[in-house]
Amino acid sequence: MYIPDDIALAYQDEDIEETEHVLTSDLEILAEYFKTWKLQPNPAKTEVSVFHLNNRHANYKLNISFDGTPLTHNEFPKYLGVTLDRSLSYRAHIKKTAAKVSARANIVQKLAGTSWGGQRKSSAYVIVVLGLLGSRILRPRVVKQCSCKGD
Repeated sequence: MYIPDDIALAYQDEDIEETEHVLTSDLEILAEYFKTWKLQPNPAKTEVSVFHLNNRHANYKLNISFDGTPLTHNEFPKYLGVTLDRSLSYRAHIKKTAAKVSARANIVQKLAGTSWGGQRKSSAYVIVVLGLLGSRILRPRVVKQCSCKGD
């Protein structure tokens, strides 16, 4: 059995009710596809979000159901590792990434000031420690989080 993951449906219209109608009918088609191919989606993990700049609709929650289950609204959905927000400004994502990098940088700073394993006078030792820890702790997080913006 295969459980589908990371599928996104998108629709753009000025009328929110039309958007709800179109997305609900698309989800009905998708549900039939899943049944045909014996796939089992999890409606409880499925979320909906609205992306727009209209402040009058800032708190609007879409009324969409999937396979008879109403879908939950997520104001800050995470898709493929990127946290999105209503205006697609990526502020929430940048804030989370900065907190992760800051925490890892604090670990590296604390390790740079220690004297275990070698002489503290050796600047090569500090560079090796920072280089190893940087490649395992700092670099993957920064590269992974920033790779989506290049294209």
